[in-house]
Amino acid sequence: MREPEPAPDNQHIRIKIISPQKTVLMAEVDKVLLPCFNGDLMILPRHAPCFCAIKAGKLLIYDKGKIIPVIVSDGVAEIRRNICAVLAWGMLCDDIKRPEVEAQLAATEKLLKTIHTSEKQMEVLARVRFLNLLKAELDARGE
Repeated sequence: MREPEPAPDNQHIRIKIISPQKTVLMAEVDKVLLPCFNGDLMILPRHAPCFCAIKAGKLLIYDKGKIIPVIVSDGVAEIRRNICAVLAWGMLCDDIKRPEVEAQLAATEKLLKTIHTSEKQMEVLARVRFLNLLKAELDARGE
């Protein structure tokens, strides 16, 4: 059995955004605003432990007076011991590039046509929805 991850100090939240392919982000920050199905949830240091369902949209990270937006897919979050672990597709808004998104979307939609199991189709459809969220973010910014 592994030792539990050490918690950050009581002044910060450790945000971890983990997608199926990689860890998107891990940082110690002041607070995090999660887009949840029952409304947005602000996570501050010393937040009570909980699980919540994340709704696709913008997750906001607040740190040292800056707001860092991250686009996330539907997913789940676990909050405990000043650690906020988000399991979802995610990408920092500043990292979104139209050519990459469009290429990934085309490849993923092509892959979707070759899949015959419903479980795999659901997984790939989740990726298509996430890529469409990224594309919508670019459209909203006029890029």
